[in-house]
Amino acid sequence: FAYGSKISTKADVFSFGIMVMEFLTRRRPTGCIEDNGFPITLCQFVEAALANGFQRLHQVMDPDLASSLSTQNDEKKMVDLLELALSCTQAAPENRPDMDEVLSLLLTISESKLFPKRQKAAEAHWKPDGSLFPHVLRSKLTERGTLRLTILSTLALMAVQRHTAASRSTRPLMRVQQARVIRRSTNLNTNQTTK
Repeated sequence: FAYGSKISTKADVFSFGIMVMEFLTRRRPTGCIEDNGFPITLCQFVEAALANGFQRLHQVMDPDLASSLSTQNDEKKMVDLLELALSCTQAAPENRPDMDEVLSLLLTISESKLFPKRQKAAEAHWKPDGSLFPHVLRSKLTERGTLRLTILSTLALMAVQRHTAASRSTRPLMRVQQARVIRRSTNLNTNQTTK
């Protein structure tokens, strides 16, 4: 992407897919991963794991998260998340889902109560405005699966809102972002001169 792809919402979808894989595998998306002596990318690594069943899935997932998978339903949800991530990273941008579709799928997965015993505990960490309480950011949670899914859903919702706001405008997305930066700096300058 960095060497010549155009900036677009489909590029954002690709980045989101990579981020989901990074969250679930705790592996860096840059560089190659050794698999049976051959270098492969993170996408290829996840794709191979999905092709080889649940046993292989446990080997590629974040060990803390994999230890939280107690039922076949939990494993199915992880597979759903990884399949969603792979669909976001399709080579052809037109084959990638829109962020609206991504959000819809994430909400469907989260409604099925991934790790149901831990769902309420994880929900208690969120403020009414949708942000995390500070102690949650500092602590090591045992509800990692639910918390990660909630974070992914929140990020997808933010991306959809950003895309919706930009598509209402006749200006390209980058001009909208530039206007926001200019407004922020103008507000900062105004606040500093009034002090």
